[in-house]
Amino acid sequence: MAKYDINYSCGHSARIDLYGPERDRQRKIAWFESDGHCSDCYRDKKRTEEKAVGPTFYARGTAAGVVEIICYKNSYDIKDQLKERGYLFYDEVPAPGSLATALFAERYRVPGWMLTLAAGPDRHARIAAEANWIYGHKWKLSAQSTLGATFANMIEQRSDLVGSDQL
Repeated sequence: MAKYDINYSCGHSARIDLYGPERDRQRKIAWFESDGHCSDCYRDKKRTEEKAVGPTFYARGTAAGVVEIICYKNSYDIKDQLKERGYLFYDEVPAPGSLATALFAERYRVPGWMLTLAAGPDRHARIAAEANWIYGHKWKLSAQSTLGATFANMIEQRSDLVGSDQL
């Protein structure tokens, strides 16, 4: 291990610890100086990339047949729109993911917005309206569970509403 003064490609400099053989350390230093960013610039770059994608939504179903549409990423800029559409903010909403995520749900919770749609005569139209709104902004919507598949099926069943002006 040795300490090296690095001049990153972003223009910042720092003293870092590098491990491994000398040739690997020299290779890392060369990379930092040509393509690497300091931790602050790297974090800012990643935030900018995430923000460019926009908010992330996913749909899930519950055992009671309720459809939940959850927005859990990059939602600050659209929080007023979410409120107007009936979404509620929670300190913890279930994070999307695999069966392991579902089994250990308490460990996989993130802050986010959630819209709950119970069974009712206008549920299909409301789901289609939300899909139109999300897809119209080219935001990401994933259906990762059986509930998500239910959401997709509901949209397919009422394709007459998707893209219509009546929503």
